[in-house]
Formats: sequence, C-alpha cells, structure tokens
Amino acid sequence: MKLKKFYQEINSKKIKYFFKPEDTYKLIKANLSNNKNYGNILDLGCGDLSNFKFLKSLKFNRYVAVDWITPPKKLLNDKRINFIKSDIKKFKTKEKFNLILLVGTIEHFENPELLLKKIKKFMSKDSLLIISHPNYYNIRGIILLTCKFLYNAKVSLSDLKYFYPEEVKEVLHKIGFSRVKVQTIRKEDNSDINFLDLKQRLPKVLGKSKIKNINNFLKKYHLMKKYLKSDDLGGQCVILYAKK
Repeated sequence: MKLKKFYQEINSKKIKYFFKPEDTYKLIKANLSNNKNYGNILDLGCGDLSNFKFLKSLKFNRYVAVDWITPPKKLLNDKRINFIKSDIKKFKTKEKFNLILLVGTIEHFENPELLLKKIKKFMSKDSLLIISHPNYYNIRGIILLTCKFLYNAKVSLSDLKYFYPEEVKEVLHKIGFSRVKVQTIRKEDNSDINFLDLKQRLPKVLGKSKIKNINNFLKKYHLMKKYLKSDDLGGQCVILYAKK
C-alpha cells in the first residue's frame, strides 16, 4: 500500500513532514463546546491517536477510532476508546454517532462523494461532521499544481485529490448536509513551512538535475508571496463543519 509506505517513511523520519495535524485538532477543540455531551464520537483515519489528547477533555461516552495503523497501547488506556483496525473503505457499523472526524483523510480517496455518503449513514440526527484536507489554492499549491498539470509531475505521494476550499462544501450540500462552514489555517503570510516544504519537495518532483533552476525559482518565492496575498481561504489546510 503506497499510503502505508508514505506514513512509515514519515514515522522513520526519512521524509520531513511540515504539516502535522496538531494545530488542526487544537482549532477543532476550540470550536467544540466543553459543556455539550457528544455521545458517541467516530474518528475515521485516527492515525496513531496522538492527537486524542486535544479532545479527551470533551464530554462523550464512546470514542471509536478507525485506522489500519495500530496505536501504541499506552494511548488506548482511556476506557472510552474503542480502536478498530480497518481500512476506512471496508469499515462498517450499525452504530450512530453524534460527532464524526475525518482529519487529513478525504484527499486519499478517488471518490470523496461516495465516502461522504457512506459516512452520512453513520450519523444520528443533527450530528456534526468535521473534515480537514490540504488546500492547493494558494501560492505553494499553485506551484505544485503547475508542475502536475503542465509537466505531469507527481507532486504528492499520498494525495489523490487536490481540492479548492469550497469543493468539499459543494459535495456536502449536494448530498444533503446543511450549515456547512469553511475555514483555513496555516496562512502563508504567517509561516515559512510552505517554503520549506517546496524546498524539499520540488527536487523530488522535478528531479535533482533541476536543483539550480529550483533554487533560483525559490529565491523569488517570498517576492511572489508579497504580491500574491492569500485571503481567508488561502491557508494550507481547510477545515469544514457540517450538520446532517
């Protein structure tokens, strides 16, 4: 499995990964109520569950975590957690959930609409779905998409979809979700991680023989960023909130 190999290389530090989801989970936690009981929570693509620490103070009864990676035993000590080792495509349940998380997952699917229709069946009335995915409609993303569509270059080892900020929102409305809110984080104005990612990624995308040209191009990056200011939807990561 290519995706499995990709995450193994991240964990072994063969690949420097600049976009870890801690800030995503922190913002999700900030947007959820500490006073509300969320009943049953489903985390599809939970990874190693290291980000559960941001949500464990919420009120809930069960936290069903699904992934093909088995988290360390010490992270499964919370008796409210029920970990299920499964590919999300194969995961089935008759249980209904009040809150479903799909963090850094939907971009790995060829047919996101089919996945979202499946997830909707797991949701109880008036439940909340939270999705996060990379945003390719900013300076960094446009550079990568230019490499992909003009030069047929492989710009990602894991992403199958290259969403613009409102794209998943449109799919959610199409299949009957309501009150969809979209926001982005990791604005290019506030961080150099996009530059550092390009510096690492472009030689792999275009080939080491292009390093001189790539370095000359990257010297212009901060100048481009100055004149191509991102708006509120220009951050590297999109977060969506939707009600069933």
